Amino acid sequence: MSARAFVRARYGRIPNHWPAQMLADGLSWLVAIGFFALARYDFAIGAFPIRGFVLIAPLAVAIQIAAGLLLRLYRGKYRVGSFEEVTGIAAAAAIAGLLVLTVDVLGAPHPLPASVPLAAGAAAVMSMLGFRYVWRTRIDRRRRPRAEHSERLLVFGAGEGGEQVVRAML
Repeated sequence: MSARAFVRARYGRIPNHWPAQMLADGLSWLVAIGFFALARYDFAIGAFPIRGFVLIAPLAVAIQIAAGLLLRLYRGKYRVGSFEEVTGIAAAAAIAGLLVLTVDVLGAPHPLPASVPLAAGAAAVMSMLGFRYVWRTRIDRRRRPRAEHSERLLVFGAGEGGEQVVRAML
């Protein structure tokens, strides 16, 4: 029996989405820092602070992944796209954003303007949440039965109980 099969038999399904989440979160930081660094200099490519980007962007990615691992964001603690995961994403991104801003501001010559990490942090969080929203929507659509294989059903009760019954059946 392989190690993966043993862990699956003992603990149930192994979350296999965390590498994609780590990659998406890292790319969110890279794209956000690059975009706001360009925007800060009016999209003049010649003025793009390459040195600052090379110093700050990988640091933001590393801190985001470390904070996410510390908060168990990438280890299956949260259901993908849940409100609890939003809290975990916000906490990990806040840690990353504050540490990156601190390093940026305390750097001898500022690698990037202080507005870049601030704006990039907010944009990175939005991008991370968008990625998980799309992921969760795809999961929900795959689980939903097709109309030709379904039977019509009438559920009485429009309250919380009726909603829970319908959600459980889907």
